[in-house]
Amino acid sequence: MCFDPVTIGALTLGPMEAISAGLGVISAIGSISQGAQAQADSRQRAQIMEQQAAQEQELAELEARNLEQENNAFLARARAIQSGGGGSANTGTALLLQAQNTRTARADERLVRAGGDIRATRLRQSAGFERLSGSRAQGNSFFRAGTTLLSTAYDTGRAGGLTIG
Repeated sequence: MCFDPVTIGALTLGPMEAISAGLGVISAIGSISQGAQAQADSRQRAQIMEQQAAQEQELAELEARNLEQENNAFLARARAIQSGGGGSANTGTALLLQAQNTRTARADERLVRAGGDIRATRLRQSAGFERLSGSRAQGNSFFRAGTTLLSTAYDTGRAGGLTIG
């Protein structure tokens, strides 16, 4: 009959040591499983943040277009009022006022787009940090599993009468 080293080790251990070793292995597997789940959860949260970032930019673009339409309507009304007052809308003060109103309107539209870009960038950065957190959690789980296995092996060996050193 041929046995692998784990089976031979289990045969030479008493029942309590074998149970202790088994629990150590189960604990290590649990640590790895927790790390994998933490990474999966982090990836999912990061994906949601990426989707929110895209939505923020789309929403900002929509708001900017709506604002542009409102501004264009306002500027057209202002030109009509200036022209209806008996003067020309293409001279002097009226022309300067139109230019200033147009610059202000376009600046407001750019601010709306920039706000969406800033919010999207922050969400994407948070998504990156979330992914990193998941990777670290998984890496830490391997460290915990290794520590558990080594500690279990040491304790089981000592209980079985082995001395190290």
